[in-house]
Amino acid sequence: MDYFLATSNTGKIKEFRRFGCVLPSKEVPDLIEPDADIHDIVAYKARNAGPGAIVEDTCLHIEDCPHHGNLIKFIEAHLDEYVGHRAVAEVGIGRNNGTHVEIYIGRVSGLIVDDRSNGQSFGFDGFFVPDGETKTLYEFAEEGRKDDFSARKIAYDKMVILNATHVVSAQNRPWTGRWQNTDVKRTPLPSAPSL
Repeated sequence: MDYFLATSNTGKIKEFRRFGCVLPSKEVPDLIEPDADIHDIVAYKARNAGPGAIVEDTCLHIEDCPHHGNLIKFIEAHLDEYVGHRAVAEVGIGRNNGTHVEIYIGRVSGLIVDDRSNGQSFGFDGFFVPDGETKTLYEFAEEGRKDDFSARKIAYDKMVILNATHVVSAQNRPWTGRWQNTDVKRTPLPSAPSL
């Protein structure tokens, strides 16, 4: 099987390259994603990207946040409202081998703090301090040490050694659940990691 990174996000491609991934990247159409847990989201994306695709998705689950962790862009825009709250950064990687989608999960627990990047960080990096540390992911990135605390790196390392969290059929099937949007009146999904 010829695998490829199914993304056009240059930031993610650079991260995968830094991890040692030399697979080519291929732009795939943006999808409306399921309003689901990380496993269902990456399975859906990998099925739709086709055989050989390696996809990724990120969630940020925040203590007392009434919004699903999968609404990452919405949550990132409101992080200043959750300073002092516990959080779990969760990344899922799905690899479509043509028969199955192998799902690899990486998680890092931490604390939401005031933005330490002056608005210069990628995503929530300027707001997230991993457990046991005093610096944000942004500060670690500036030192060249972000990968030591990266949920994406944890998931990638599991993929390298084929330590899948879940394996599901690669057969493409229609999604029958809700779709992601910015409706803020929903309750968290029951599968969010413990905080």
